[in-house]
Amino acid sequence: MDMEGKRGQLKVSDSVLAGSYFTGSNLSGSAFEDVNLSSSAMDNVNLSNVTILNANMSGAVLKDVNLSNARLDAAQLAGATINGVPVSRLFAAYKAAKKEAE
Repeated sequence: MDMEGKRGQLKVSDSVLAGSYFTGSNLSGSAFEDVNLSSSAMDNVNLSNVTILNANMSGAVLKDVNLSNARLDAAQLAGATINGVPVSRLFAAYKAAKKEAE
């Protein structure tokens, strides 16, 4: 199914579109609910000001991303790393530095 140069709102439900390819497309303001994007690749994607709720991002790789002012609330970070450093070690170092400053 090809869609090229189309404009307008697209409503898709109860569909299998695995392996689809989006390039040069504006999907801003779109809603994705109960959608499977596992094993997808995103490159040069603008996700600024998005809200991601109840998502399974286990095993996700975020590389060369801008997380300025990003907020992680109630996130499960077991095994997560930032630049190769386990997040648990970063939290421990933060707590130790904070305790020393007191």
